[in-house]
Amino acid sequence: MPCNEADGAGLYPVSGRFVCMERLWENRGTPNLGETMSRDSIRSFSDFWPCYVRQHSRYRTRLLHAIGSVVALAMVGLALSIHAAILVLAPVVAYGFAWYSHFFIEGNRPATFAHPFYSLVADYKMLFLMMAGKMDVEVEKYVGGVMSTAAQEPV
Repeated sequence: MPCNEADGAGLYPVSGRFVCMERLWENRGTPNLGETMSRDSIRSFSDFWPCYVRQHSRYRTRLLHAIGSVVALAMVGLALSIHAAILVLAPVVAYGFAWYSHFFIEGNRPATFAHPFYSLVADYKMLFLMMAGKMDVEVEKYVGGVMSTAAQEPV
């Protein structure tokens, strides 16, 4: 979306000012806050995690990821107790929620494409931190609080 300063379209709050985010498909979550997740720049999960958090700077993105992750776990449980064919649907549901949030809420490309294993581990780390009430601390640490809670989230 091209930026329009007259009506605020395409502008995002960053460090007390509004910034234009014209390149929506870069792995930056919130503009000017994160580096891209190239295969060369990520050598360990500890390198990956700050980038992952920046890609999930918006509360609604994290919420949809959590819903998808919990539903996927429930489907794995159902597959083990009812029928194994249900197992095929678990990743479809989880990725459906996650990818929707990246493409339509966060405005970036999911980390799954470049780092599938780290991305899966980070999804569940984020889920457990959200359940413990500690994910906002991580967002504050790596993003600086931009769009970190539901109260700050635009409607």
